[in-house]
Amino acid sequence: MGLCEVYNNYFDVVRCNCDATLKEAFRLRYQVYCVEIGFEDPAANPGEMERDAFDEHSLHSLLIHRQSGTVAGCVRLILPQEHQADYALPARQVSSVLRDIDEAVLPGATSAEASRFAISKEFRKRLADGLYPDNNERVLNGEVDEVDNHKRVLPNMVLGLIRGVFQMAYEAEQTHLITVIEPFLYRRLSSLGLVFTKTGETIEYHGRRIPNYRGITTLLHDAHAKQPDVWETITEYGQVWPLDGAPHERHNPTARLALHTE
Repeated sequence: MGLCEVYNNYFDVVRCNCDATLKEAFRLRYQVYCVEIGFEDPAANPGEMERDAFDEHSLHSLLIHRQSGTVAGCVRLILPQEHQADYALPARQVSSVLRDIDEAVLPGATSAEASRFAISKEFRKRLADGLYPDNNERVLNGEVDEVDNHKRVLPNMVLGLIRGVFQMAYEAEQTHLITVIEPFLYRRLSSLGLVFTKTGETIEYHGRRIPNYRGITTLLHDAHAKQPDVWETITEYGQVWPLDGAPHERHNPTARLALHTE
């Protein structure tokens, strides 16, 4: 089986379109950003849910482990606000280069910011504690393919979150992505064929971070050429984002989806 088919056997990516799923995302963000890495102050996030002002104009997705129903990860896409300073994107607020990039290169009205990538520590712990049968047992039972599939998929859980980002961006008719990410994550994405354009800065923003951007169609065309199995997985064989179907080519201002349903 291809990587996409194997991946879909283990994980599903779902939009947070109700209060219950939004709370799942906020709870996971609290565990990762407040408890594990201290990115945010727990006292400023009551109810053990990490939220900020940008969530009001963001879309959110969850990565679900199919067999257990466990929430394995979450990610959000902050949508630009045309009539607010810096389009109300935190990346533009912390990066002077992003603020000054010409509109022809990085169109403000259709450039969204991907952020709050989080993989559940509890999910990783459950893997170690026996969420899956022991690999040696599988080998003895002749289930070598299952072992190999886990080895292919588990280190690449981030692919599901990336699929969620592209799906949200396509539905919201965004054409470009902006991120401010750790050097490790930048290298990880590049190794998967997703090479963003660096602004040339390295900034201090809760640690050392790299601001970058890229047109999504161009980014995915490059990924398709470099690593077609990754492209198939993050676009679900082109269903999430067709190679020839950029949102600006089918622009319909009345079709923009609601941020979320309470």
